[in-house]
Amino acid sequence: MKNYGPQMGAAGGVLGAAIGGFASAAFLIYIYFRNSKVRKAEIAQSKHIKAESTGTILKRLLYVAVPITIGACVMPLVNMVDSVITVRRLTDIGYSMAEANSLLGQLSGMAMSTVNLPVVIDQAIGMSLVPAISEAYALKQMKRVRKEARTGLKTILLVVLPCAFGLAALAGPIMKLLYPAEPASLGTMLFVVSPCAIFLGLVYAQNGILQGMGKPMIPVIALAVGMVFKVVISYVLTGIPSINIIGSGIGTLAAYAVASLIEFIYIKKHLQLRLSPKEFVIKPLITVVTMYVVVKLVYGVTVGFLGNALSTLVSIAIGGLVYGLVLIGIGGIRKEEILTMPKGEKIYSVLRKLRLMK
Repeated sequence: MKNYGPQMGAAGGVLGAAIGGFASAAFLIYIYFRNSKVRKAEIAQSKHIKAESTGTILKRLLYVAVPITIGACVMPLVNMVDSVITVRRLTDIGYSMAEANSLLGQLSGMAMSTVNLPVVIDQAIGMSLVPAISEAYALKQMKRVRKEARTGLKTILLVVLPCAFGLAALAGPIMKLLYPAEPASLGTMLFVVSPCAIFLGLVYAQNGILQGMGKPMIPVIALAVGMVFKVVISYVLTGIPSINIIGSGIGTLAAYAVASLIEFIYIKKHLQLRLSPKEFVIKPLITVVTMYVVVKLVYGVTVGFLGNALSTLVSIAIGGLVYGLVLIGIGGIRKEEILTMPKGEKIYSVLRKLRLMK
């Protein structure tokens, strides 16, 4: 930006995604070739192995990859359409083009980017479900499939619920900490879209379950339906002066909620999945509501003498501690659910050493 202006600065930012994708692919190729000797030895020692042609393998890969790619493209494409709709609707109700673009940037580039912070963990949990459910489903071990699906959904809820409630509790302070030059309305935007963390996490987990079941098109259909809701709701609500840009945020929330609901209904029906309200609703809500109250109290007490930045960080740390202790205290998490998480074995080992779990 310093040398070539904001246009090239934006291009440089976008280029980072391409470089990151290339680096990821290069790393996977390196790992593949590094382990080739071990893999060939295991194949040579395996019995009843069935050799497949390259064409057959490619067809099977594309059968899974194409729907996943389409699903990944749905959101960026609709975001692009939604950005056009949102800016146009904002200008219709009296905002200048610069003001409309600024509001859209605050919502998409700041508030939603903050909500998307747990996505890395969500994706890791979703990806971990695919091989486990795929194997059990292929062997028709439906009891095991249901167990893996329940564990995956419970684990994702344990991650996304505190994220959503924490963002809602400290929406204003977090935005002030991250973007001190922006208006206070940015906190309102984050508060509105904070539940997206829950539904987006469920979408990733349920995508993993559905891909493991060999149903990669269901997430595509669910996201497509959700995106229709997003466009319609965004168009209608953004054109109301008293709602304006918040309407786009509500549209995004509706999109994720509808997509996750469609996927959940499909999974529940086809796996005959039964979820305990006590385990999946009551205990998690008790935990996050307790955390929410503590976080609000801690911030309110400390902000006067610590300032916004330090009070926000202290509140987040104490909130995380309270969440973990209450969750363990009421029996809201089990060993297998911890092991499903990234670095789950290390987390479980630490909890055992602290005598918080058996």
